[in-house]
Amino acid sequence: MTDTPAIIHSLLSDADILYTEQEILTAINKLAEDINKNNTADSLVVIAIMTGAIVFAADLVKLLKVPLAIDYVDASRYGDNTTGGELTWRTEPTISLAGREVLLLDDIFDEGLTLSAIRQYCLEKGASKITTAVLVDKQRDKQTSLRPDYVGLMIEDRYVVGYGMDYKGYLRNLPAIYALNIKD
Repeated sequence: MTDTPAIIHSLLSDADILYTEQEILTAINKLAEDINKNNTADSLVVIAIMTGAIVFAADLVKLLKVPLAIDYVDASRYGDNTTGGELTWRTEPTISLAGREVLLLDDIFDEGLTLSAIRQYCLEKGASKITTAVLVDKQRDKQTSLRPDYVGLMIEDRYVVGYGMDYKGYLRNLPAIYALNIKD
């Protein structure tokens, strides 16, 4: 079945709102407070994991008090699918990570494989310290021992969209987080 705009609208009309925009912004403010309080670096390299972290990263970095450089990595296990597969790298960071403290930002911590692989990549590139922050931690079995250092919101094991998270490339622009009622 091709996902036409009508199908996308239908999925959204049957979705459950989990977090409003104000609840999300409150969580991001709390994350920023915690990161600012715990950060001891003179500067950071903040790496957003695209495409999902774009909205979260834009809101969070404005609240961080340390001088920072911003870069991104484009790596995904999902593509246009609703279930994760093998990690596909599209773009690596362009800033040298050697000897630098890195803050990785991701939209959702699902099984943990993407964040774990990108963290390992940063270590291999010589990062001196890596911390991780995710907007959403999905409550499900993880495939890695890595746990994010900072978590904004917790959700049950449902398929979510909005605030950077998507369904087959759509719905990232929603200002709230919704759970779709779909079956894979």
